[in-house]
Amino acid sequence: KPDSTPVAKNDSKPPCTAEAMERNKALEASLGFKGTPYLVRYDGMVIAGIWQEEDLILWIDDKE
Repeated sequence: KPDSTPVAKNDSKPPCTAEAMERNKALEASLGFKGTPYLVRYDGMVIAGIWQEEDLILWIDDKE
């Protein structure tokens, strides 16, 4: 018999404060990021912009 015990949902999210946004913008600037999306691979390689799924998978798997 499946368990029918209600599960509590935690819908609370941490507040997005102006201070947090400023820290993120400072980090972005220090890394030279100029837009989104920016992805950083395990080896430090960076790509920017939107990629096709197949190409992104190859890049993530380090085959491109």
